[in-house]
Amino acid sequence: MTCTRTAIITSAIVGCYLPAVAHANYSTSEPVERRCGYDLVKDRIPPPPPNAPRFGPGPKHRILYVHRAGGVYSPGDDDSATNKSLLLSDTINLQAYNPAQEDWDWIMTCVKNLYGRYAIEVTDVEPPAGKIYVENAVTNTPVTSMPISGIGAGVVGVSSGGVDGCDTRETGISFTFATHLGNDLEEICLTIAHEAGHTFGLDHDELDSDVMYWTVGGTYPKGFQDLDTSCYENNAPKTCRCGQTQNSHQALLETFGPFDDVPPTVTLESPADGEAVSPGFEIRASATDNIRVDRIEYYIDGSFVGARSEKPYALKAPLSLSTGTHTVEVRAVDGNENMVPESVMVNLAPQCATSSDCQEGQVCQDDRCLNGTGEPCSLQGECASNICYTDTESDPMRPTRFCTTSCADDSACPSGFVCEKPQFGDKKCLPDAGGGGGCLSVAGGRTRGVAGLLALVALLGLVLRFGRPRR
Repeated sequence: MTCTRTAIITSAIVGCYLPAVAHANYSTSEPVERRCGYDLVKDRIPPPPPNAPRFGPGPKHRILYVHRAGGVYSPGDDDSATNKSLLLSDTINLQAYNPAQEDWDWIMTCVKNLYGRYAIEVTDVEPPAGKIYVENAVTNTPVTSMPISGIGAGVVGVSSGGVDGCDTRETGISFTFATHLGNDLEEICLTIAHEAGHTFGLDHDELDSDVMYWTVGGTYPKGFQDLDTSCYENNAPKTCRCGQTQNSHQALLETFGPFDDVPPTVTLESPADGEAVSPGFEIRASATDNIRVDRIEYYIDGSFVGARSEKPYALKAPLSLSTGTHTVEVRAVDGNENMVPESVMVNLAPQCATSSDCQEGQVCQDDRCLNGTGEPCSLQGECASNICYTDTESDPMRPTRFCTTSCADDSACPSGFVCEKPQFGDKKCLPDAGGGGGCLSVAGGRTRGVAGLLALVALLGLVLRFGRPRR
């Protein structure tokens, strides 16, 4: 699209984006500027140290959320999820920006194109809870109504970028004041991209075809240019925050990585399709990617059961899984959230019909062999009672884990156990410390004395202690 622009001369204003042009579709009496927060909050934020590290590490998948629905924003350290902004000195209810849908679609396509070479998602749909994202709020609220100290009447955009030196403000919020730009869709797009660029750690430069050009105007269309250029402010060179020069394209590549729409490859190595499996079967997978594999996610019958981000990509199926046919799926995901799935069908066969089909110390329950009271365990699902108790009272230095059950009195406990209330939690069947070894009969005659076992371990410790010569 083309716009009529008329250059005007204005007095110098300390800020992030200085007045230079007025557009035919809004008043030329208002100077136009875009500003960034390291000027506005420099009295509250210490300056970045010399030779600040360039673009610190961040989330592997970055998101720029462009918000136009308005809402309540309040002061505080930048937090896009809770609408808190470092720039604000008071709470404000931002007006929504509601252009024709086709105009909004044009703006969003424009912003996506400007960031299209980088591994960043640009969206106008608010990310779900738990996602880390940068926000640009586009509003029809006049800048004169914004509770931001030191901001002029002609400002069309502002960002807190720069307060962290060269680093991205991972939950930063910037603002675009569309009401001061009339219906100039291109300038609204450039303001969004420019202010977000500050949030991603970029400075101003003197290259007039660059999105980060220090003033409105210059050469159109603009982009993040792959050229080393001086930083600029107030119509004069300035020291860049992140080196002698700035290359906005290379800086964003360093921050995001290149755009990548190539999905990884994944192989579900085990179990095989149609395989008969046992409870707690292992799911193993391998994956490759043209850049990097971020993680492998595991699903059973469509429900998420876990993820692995490092090799070996293996996970145990939940012990609570019922017998019968199940769909096992793995999904390989790369750093740009490209995903590829692979799935197999398995048959989880019954382990047992009666307790006699199980090992000693186990009982048959829901077609599975589960550990009875007193048997060692590491997970709740290994126990028939679904209670794997960690005993730290008998020997705090050597805690043990064994299956137990809830109880009201001793009659609910097997031989060698008594119903007691531990330090934490409800009453449980615990080893009878005064029972002379506490032998009990579990699952078909196997004897196990947990208290006796602890005593034996302690005795072994004494033998080792006194039988070893001093060196």
